[in-house]
Amino acid sequence: MNFEIILYTKENKGKLVAFKQDQRVGYLTYAIEDNTIVNINNLKIKKGYEQRQIENELIDAIVELARNNRKQIIANNNFAKLLLEMNESYRDVLQPRDINRALA
Repeated sequence: MNFEIILYTKENKGKLVAFKQDQRVGYLTYAIEDNTIVNINNLKIKKGYEQRQIENELIDAIVELARNNRKQIIANNNFAKLLLEMNESYRDVLQPRDINRALA
């Protein structure tokens, strides 16, 4: 299925919104931290559209944005984090975990 994904930005924050026939069916919100990190804050898919691969298209779009701007991604949203970690082709944009922060 093809969805149109539109990027909205304001200062260091942004939102990728997926549309299907002019209806909003999902979105991903993010914030830019210190000009090197893209923090994914939220990933939501509209009820009834969960099995239509919208989440993968949104993740692909944020990965492309990160690559084009030479940024790393941190996913604060567990669903987005899982999708990113499951796909080895995204490894180049994933921010390595700080082991000390994980143990604290």
